[in-house]
Amino acid sequence: MLSELLFSFFLEWITPLEYNGTALVDATMTGCQHDFATIELLRGELADLSFGMRWLLDQVVRPLAAFLEMPNARDKSLRLLQEACVLALGLIKEMRATSSRLSAMANLLELQRHLSSSRRAFRLFSFFTPMLALCEATPTAQHQPSPEDLLRTGAHLGTLGFSLLDSLRWLQQFQLASGSASTTSRRALRCLALRHACALAIALLHASKHPGLAVKLRRAREWAVSTLQQMLR
Repeated sequence: MLSELLFSFFLEWITPLEYNGTALVDATMTGCQHDFATIELLRGELADLSFGMRWLLDQVVRPLAAFLEMPNARDKSLRLLQEACVLALGLIKEMRATSSRLSAMANLLELQRHLSSSRRAFRLFSFFTPMLALCEATPTAQHQPSPEDLLRTGAHLGTLGFSLLDSLRWLQQFQLASGSASTTSRRALRCLALRHACALAIALLHASKHPGLAVKLRRAREWAVSTLQQMLR
């Protein structure tokens, strides 16, 4: 139903002129030739179709091709499909359970599992990027590391650990590597938590250098400490 509506809308858009069945009869009564009127009508329809195809090429096909050439484009596209599956599953769960809806839920869960596996396949060699970033961010013996340098190194370590463990989990899921996939998944999430904690600490460190934000951060820290002390009493 939806595909038919979209196709009809596209045809209406590329052919804005409505066909008048009495046009040829009127042309005959006035002495015009049928072939001439038909050719002019076809020329107008072809011009509209050509304009529609050029617009589709410039506005949809070329931007989509440029997007797919980006490094993480396919992974982001599959993630969007995963989120769409989660949304559809949530909507179906709120509806009355029927055999067709239960079958649709099973198909969506299977699709979501395959999409997750495909995304891991794209990320198999993604650890090279954080590895290079870690090598560049690691302080040397001649350079005294600052707190920001140490936090940035910790963030790169967390990203590298997550990438390696996520790839290992994918291999364990298909029994291509030994070990428990659930244990590896928990370790990967810990590395991801380390990465986010270091990134948050870097953002707070930058914010503390601003006079106005430093006062607000100090008040927020005092409020958090007092709240925790009250909760622990």
